[in-house]
Amino acid sequence: MPYFSLYFVCCLFFAHNFAAENNKQRDMKTTNRRESILSKTEYDIMSIIWDFNHSVSAREIYDQLPEPKPAYTTLATEMRMLFEKGFVDHFKKDGEGKTHHYMARVGRAEYVRKAMHDVKRTFFGGSLRSMLSYFIREEEISEEELISFLHELEAPSDSPFGGGDNHQTNKKGA
Repeated sequence: MPYFSLYFVCCLFFAHNFAAENNKQRDMKTTNRRESILSKTEYDIMSIIWDFNHSVSAREIYDQLPEPKPAYTTLATEMRMLFEKGFVDHFKKDGEGKTHHYMARVGRAEYVRKAMHDVKRTFFGGSLRSMLSYFIREEEISEEELISFLHELEAPSDSPFGGGDNHQTNKKGA
């Protein structure tokens, strides 16, 4: 009997290490995909999920999509890609059949921060001054607007978009 126990323990040890290695490889793939920037469609879907601020079914997401709505299967594909990129988790609730529910793994503020950092690094050589100069010139911001903007920056804010949040963050409630 002791040999059986030793064999059983060894099998459990190898099974655990094999599973841990597979999880590690899967996590590495997910981590690499997490570095991705969202497409316009993916960002629109994530905005819906962020606006709900809790788990949401694929049907609820679909209902919030603007017209013309894509095919439901297209949404399912987009959701799978968001999962593979590490932006959402999904699960099934007991008693709801095949219905998947999704939760954001990456918050809106975290995503915006990372995306803007990537823009700054990619297009402006990491220079905040170059990036701001570009947008000030390109958008033809007046001196009054610039002064107003500087005052907004001084005001405390929880928004990832700066002091005076003019960005619509809750489409569902609008």
